[in-house]
Amino acid sequence: MTSPLRITFDVACPAEHAFTMWTSRIGTWWPPDHTVTGDRDLAVVLESGVGGRIYERTAEGVEHNWGVVTVWDPPKRLAYL
Repeated sequence: MTSPLRITFDVACPAEHAFTMWTSRIGTWWPPDHTVTGDRDLAVVLESGVGGRIYERTAEGVEHNWGVVTVWDPPKRLAYL
């Protein structure tokens, strides 16, 4: 098994804003060329809470699962597989 990838970086905004942008607004900034389909007209969704799905949904309604939220501790910590 591969070791978990841990990413840490500083942003020039309050932690609450950064957490919200990363989670509930993920579809506004996620690059389309880093998706399963590469479609420009799709939704990227990260559902809040442990067990929430992370997925993309095409304009036709086809969903491609990316992962699941394993830790949800806003605005301090977020983990997913």
